[in-house]
Amino acid sequence: MNQLKEHPFPLVEYTISTGILPMVESPLFQRETGLQHGFSTRKGGVSKEHLASLNLSFSVEDAKENVLENFRRIGERFGKTPEDFVLSKQSHETKVLKVGTKDRGKGITKDRDYEGIDALITDEKGIILSCFSADCVPILFYDPIHKTVGACHSGWRGTKGKILQNVVEEMRKHFSSNPAEILIAIGPSICKEQYVVSEDLALSFLEDYPDLGEDTASPIQRISKDKFQLDLWDLNRRIALDSGIKEEHISISGYCTMENPELFFSHRYSQGKRGLQGAFICLKD
Repeated sequence: MNQLKEHPFPLVEYTISTGILPMVESPLFQRETGLQHGFSTRKGGVSKEHLASLNLSFSVEDAKENVLENFRRIGERFGKTPEDFVLSKQSHETKVLKVGTKDRGKGITKDRDYEGIDALITDEKGIILSCFSADCVPILFYDPIHKTVGACHSGWRGTKGKILQNVVEEMRKHFSSNPAEILIAIGPSICKEQYVVSEDLALSFLEDYPDLGEDTASPIQRISKDKFQLDLWDLNRRIALDSGIKEEHISISGYCTMENPELFFSHRYSQGKRGLQGAFICLKD
């Protein structure tokens, strides 16, 4: 995993009307001409103090106008407006929602009429699918054959519940996607070295993966009598492979949110005093 962190996704600096907006992008997705995507950082916005500066959460102590302006800036990078976003309504579950034109603006300019949605998919152009995190794993999906996209939020609960697999299955069901043709990008999130969990949680994962040991090569590594390190990047990679996605179609950012608090919001680093960054994907008009 250290090798991944030495070779992360590129940080691309976009020039917008207010200045520079940095976005982390997957080289695997950059090669595709039919979509736009990106993982935001905490830089380039207007929020203040511990929310500085590109906070995308309306549920923390930030002025609504600040969050709206932050979304406007990301929209400008995509050539869109806040009315073109569709936001997840995350609750650490594994449900996937197919959205379309009728859902534009939900979560920003319109109320969301759904709950417990940690993943979104669409085959309609011009809609920016959006999910959010501050240590949990954001994952983007693209089927270049059927021109469909997806976005999901996968913390330890979502990873244990295999939300990634659910997204692949919903893309297959709704859009006839072949898992072997789907590309995924696993975005900035907490890395194994920083994600220390209880023995109970680790053992619950080991029950799902009885072939894995507890040594340094395992994504579920024991480091003391009652503590483990959990590698959500590798666990989601394994889930992707089990779902039929090819190894060469899996990209991992290598950015650890907890090790880069100046660039990303991190729940663990800040002890909960933080905003949210986003993962975005949109089929080009």
